[in-house]
Amino acid sequence: MNSVIIDLSGVYCHEGFTFLPSIDLKELEGTNCYCSPEAAAQLQRRLSDIPLSTACWIDTGDYHYLSYFRGSQIREPFELILLDNHTDDFDDSECLSCGNWVTALKRDTNCEVNSGADSSLPVFLSIDLDVLRPEDFRTNWDQGTMTFEELLETIRRIFLTRRVLAVDICGGKTESKGAMTCELDLNLTRRMQLLSLLNTL
Repeated sequence: MNSVIIDLSGVYCHEGFTFLPSIDLKELEGTNCYCSPEAAAQLQRRLSDIPLSTACWIDTGDYHYLSYFRGSQIREPFELILLDNHTDDFDDSECLSCGNWVTALKRDTNCEVNSGADSSLPVFLSIDLDVLRPEDFRTNWDQGTMTFEELLETIRRIFLTRRVLAVDICGGKTESKGAMTCELDLNLTRRMQLLSLLNTL
């Protein structure tokens, strides 16, 4: 599986995860946590050029709403499998955000969310690395309890048992949010391990 980086905060540069093809959107305004209508139009256009079969690394959890643009490209009924410490399913704003993009995706597409392992629907797998315990990865959001090995095994199982249409991954911690060198090093190591798995799928 090929991969591409969507760079809005500079987090990948901070970590040294910079050898993948990258779309540099750091100069785009109106993107941090909430997506302005003007930014949404540009993001929709830029992301529509990326094949669904390409894994997207979509910056920190502040930008998880980029998954909406990926999911909205799917033209058949599908299941969203969301590995995230948050539901991202709040309807608290008319503006697309990292907290309500799942609501928007369910409204605008033929999407079911985590409908069960026996579902015959193809899958859009969206991963926020804040699902991991802090010992295994560091983010600027409160984190879950999943171990990194559990995450890898979950991904393997999904690919073995389901038809996967698209994958994206977000999560991390920037220097501006207080990331220390040891945290950046840990996150780089985990990204490399995760990338190695995706390259075999």
